[in-house]
Amino acid sequence: MKEHPSFIQRPDPSLCELEPMEPIIVYRIRGGELKDCLKGSAKSVVYFWSPNCSAPVCIPPNFAQEFSSRHGVDLFIVANYYDYSEMAVDFDLERPIFGVDTEYYRTNFTDRYLRRFKADLFDENSRDENDVGRFICLNLTV
Repeated sequence: MKEHPSFIQRPDPSLCELEPMEPIIVYRIRGGELKDCLKGSAKSVVYFWSPNCSAPVCIPPNFAQEFSSRHGVDLFIVANYYDYSEMAVDFDLERPIFGVDTEYYRTNFTDRYLRRFKADLFDENSRDENDVGRFICLNLTV
């Protein structure tokens, strides 16, 4: 995002307390950092959002937020990749959109950094039972 250098930032210090900002900021995070935030949540969903996806399973972030709020679920949105034009939209969310810290994971290949991010987010034993495609459900019956 060379043309928008302040758009993507590292959280300082805790991403658990972040709120959406104007102008829009996407925070680069690591799976372990998100895992720490999720520990304080009774019911939570992580939505891996693909900004340019138009398939029916790729719902806009505001729809995911609306559904989560209605059901008392904490929503954390992690963008699968960065796209300024799609991410710089005010989606009326309770939390900012997060992106994967590709520098930390030492790769710009989406499948690699997402795999590493998810490995940090879960212990390997619980990964399959929580991972429901684009949504990862924690402390929640799906």
